[in-house]
Amino acid sequence: MHVTGKLAVVCLAGSGIVMAPDVGFSHGSMESPISRVYNCRLENPEQPKSDACKAVVQAGGTQPLYDWMEVNQSDAAGNHKALVTDGNICAGGRDKYVGLDLERSDWVKTTVVPNKNTKVKMTFYGTTPHATEYFQTYITKANWNPDKALSWSDLKKIKKKKYPEWNGNRLSWKVKVPANREGYHVLYTIWQRSDSPEAFYTCTDVNVVWSNGTSESLAQDLAEWTEVGQVIAHNDLAAGSTVTLRVFDPDGGDVASHSLQIRSRTGDAEDWPAALASLVNAESDVFNIGVLEGSGGTLDIEPESGAAANAVYLSGAYPGYTYHIDIDTPPSN
Repeated sequence: MHVTGKLAVVCLAGSGIVMAPDVGFSHGSMESPISRVYNCRLENPEQPKSDACKAVVQAGGTQPLYDWMEVNQSDAAGNHKALVTDGNICAGGRDKYVGLDLERSDWVKTTVVPNKNTKVKMTFYGTTPHATEYFQTYITKANWNPDKALSWSDLKKIKKKKYPEWNGNRLSWKVKVPANREGYHVLYTIWQRSDSPEAFYTCTDVNVVWSNGTSESLAQDLAEWTEVGQVIAHNDLAAGSTVTLRVFDPDGGDVASHSLQIRSRTGDAEDWPAALASLVNAESDVFNIGVLEGSGGTLDIEPESGAAANAVYLSGAYPGYTYHIDIDTPPSN
């Protein structure tokens, strides 16, 4: 068996001659780690490089790869398992994309290295971003068989990101990788729109590598989180306002900043703290904001709606670090 690997920093580079234009009205797929269908698109549908992508073209032709951003169900409305059946999961339940569910284990994989809190950053590329109800991410179970077509019983939920805000054409979040996942796994992501019943589906092939060599020893060394403050919204914020969490090292030096641009639908005092929390949790290893849930290997911090519902937590891997929240509002007319 020939297995081709890619690192996340290089997996998005395309090569070859593009023989047909992308369909501009369609909608998106996982960019990092790269989805199965988007990787095959970047390999060039007319002359794919990997054996797996060649097999996709042989099974369904080149058009599914030119329509890489369209693995969808137009009337899903959350009823994913009813429409996307076992053995047709990576295709989003559509015969058009049947090649994405071929029973083979040589799909091109992105190597991912979970951070000290066992999280991996994911970025979705929306060619046409839509209002979003949630992104739901799954990972294959420890005992799954990569030589068989994927089924729902192979998948475990690891993250649900509700009502996220797009940053241009991209949206990022972090998922916590269970400590007993190592080697080849599939990340499966559902994007459910809020302005339509339409949903999109992506299979992402990854090679999980733990930075200290073994997932078991890393699980015993999970960083603890300490509550160090709270995000309190004293009032609504006008559209155009900016909320920034600034991060300082033990010497008081600026080391990072995470800025939320307030839009009309996120400016309510009940909403913007959770929106800030989602942004910070996706970008920062130092601070997370939300409600602490679970313990040990299942520890997680989830944003909650509410003007005073979210605490600020400092990772045990960054002792002495501090933060400040700045709020800038547009000038009144």
